[in-house]
Amino acid sequence: MNQLKSQTGVWIANGNEAIGYAALHAGVDFFAHYPGSPVNGVEPHLKHLNTQHQRGIIFNDALNEHVAALSAMGASMAGARSMLVMKHVGLNIAADPLNYVGYSGVRGGMVIIVGTDPGANSSTGEEDVHWYAKQFNLPLFEPTHIQEIYDTVIDAFDLSESLEIPVMVFVTGLICHNTAPLKPLNAVPKTKQLGFVKDRAKYINVGNRAVVNHQRLLEKITRYGEQQQGATLYGSGQATTLCITRGNTHQHVLQALELLEEPYPYPEVIQIEIKTKKFNHTVLTNTTCPNCNHHFQANMKTTVFDCVKAEM
Repeated sequence: MNQLKSQTGVWIANGNEAIGYAALHAGVDFFAHYPGSPVNGVEPHLKHLNTQHQRGIIFNDALNEHVAALSAMGASMAGARSMLVMKHVGLNIAADPLNYVGYSGVRGGMVIIVGTDPGANSSTGEEDVHWYAKQFNLPLFEPTHIQEIYDTVIDAFDLSESLEIPVMVFVTGLICHNTAPLKPLNAVPKTKQLGFVKDRAKYINVGNRAVVNHQRLLEKITRYGEQQQGATLYGSGQATTLCITRGNTHQHVLQALELLEEPYPYPEVIQIEIKTKKFNHTVLTNTTCPNCNHHFQANMKTTVFDCVKAEM
């Protein structure tokens, strides 16, 4: 992180540094990773912060993502807050243990950071691993800018402990290497470990126990989804075109609007239920839902355009 700090407490940071600062301020006790761009900068920055603030964070530079996932899961089951970091292709390796971590759940908050790579700028491919969130039945967040990375990661730890399951945060290569103002918390919290609670029914997932725990996870994630607010609509309530974004595609859309000389920021932000609004056109940027087209076509007069924007 840039050492120049203004009197307002604002720093200049990239996405990796924002994740490291969020881990520090969220009170992370255990950090496990297998290094890979675009998220290979998280570990060295957090190690620097750990030394600077004498936090005593335990680091596991794991043999692979599978081992890293198991160690982070164990730490959180024991009541410590853990962070697991890998790039998108590494999620394939970690998928074995992560497929079932929601069955047993965790005690201390566990946040899984995955660096995705649209455009394959630092990878052998641009595999889309978003479908793992649905397979794991875990919450997934995609920050749109540097400050939101920091805020999202901190909130993700609280949510993880509230739901007692890990929370996933995906960040693209562009946002990881981008720099922007960041206003972090001033204080570094003391570690609060919840401790391990022996529960054979939760932690021994065999036969009927696995089925029961699976059902509990499905009910939990469904309730959480139902409690979330509707989409946030930026713009006029009289608009005829709807552009649905997620993660870093939000920034691409804003850039496109700027090139089109459209006014932004918009004068109003409206909370709406999309299903009650009629639009002539809908643009989906990097949609993760294979049924989204059918869902939105039911409330449209014309065609849905599915646009996937690679990073430039």
